[in-house]
Formats: sequence, structure tokens, C-alpha cells
Amino acid sequence: MPSAQDQNWIDTLMHSSRIQGHLRWMTQTFSINMDDLMSSLREISFTLGGKLAEWFGGMFFQLPGLTIALMVMVVSFYFFLLDGRRFLRFVRKHSVFSSHQTEVLIRSLGDVCRSVILAALISGSIQALVQVVTCMALGVSNVALIGLLIFITSFIPVAGASLVTFPMAFYQFIAG
Repeated sequence: MPSAQDQNWIDTLMHSSRIQGHLRWMTQTFSINMDDLMSSLREISFTLGGKLAEWFGGMFFQLPGLTIALMVMVVSFYFFLLDGRRFLRFVRKHSVFSSHQTEVLIRSLGDVCRSVILAALISGSIQALVQVVTCMALGVSNVALIGLLIFITSFIPVAGASLVTFPMAFYQFIAG
């Protein structure tokens, strides 16, 4: 059950002049009663708030494990770069495959790694470009910063650029 403070915050937001204009348009366009629309929006906001709290709680619960996994990955990556040739000699010497098959496997893995990195860079660049063009068309300020943030967050699995896009879209919707 939402508290009175939560309801007051949502009522204040819904009664703001910018939101009221959108709500009036929705009631006229879709023939909906304003009270029913406000009630539905309250329910949606509480449900969405609960789901977001659950998602963030799960994320914070998994944060220590993800941090340790990231540290292991960074340290491994560092030592593979530092001792990569020695590691490849070890693999070649102790491989269960023939020397030709081992070389083909090593070359294939190298090609796959390079293509994945290139694809991630191209995808992040395109996402940033689309967002920058959209922001410029809508007259949003700080376009370069937004493009950089989109490019950087595009490398985060699952969430990616939506970590910047959705909050920015919500802010722009509220700000008019």
C-alpha cells in the first residue's frame, strides 16, 4: 500500500501544468474520464516503482559478485596482454589437438575476438549517432555529452544505452 507521502508526490506531479496538458489531450482523444485516467496512472506508477525497486534491489544484491567477476576479468585480461605469447606457447605445447588444428583454433579465436570488439564499437557509434541526431532535431542541449554517454553505456550488457535514453526521454517529457 503506497504511503500518503508517495501519493502526494504523484498527485503533485500529475497536477503540474505540463502534465495536465497531456492528460487533457488524452482524455479528449480517447474519451476517458480524468479521474479514471489519474487513478490508472497512480496504479501504474506504484507498480512501476515496485518493479524498479525490486530490480535495483536484485542488482545491488548481485553487485558484490559482479564486482569480483569484473576484477578477475580485468586481472586476467591484463596478464593475457602481458604474457600472451607465453600463454600461447603453453597452449601450443599442451594442446590435445594436432599442431595444425591448434593453430587454426587460435587463429579462429583471435578473429572472433577482433570481430566482436569491432561490432561493439560500430554498434555503440551508431547508437550514439542516432541519439545525437535525435537530440539535435529536438533542440536538446549538451548533445556531445549525451553522445559520449550513449557510446560508453552501449558496452554495458543488457541495459546499455537505455540507461541514458529512458531517463533523458522522461526528463524531456516532463520538461515539455
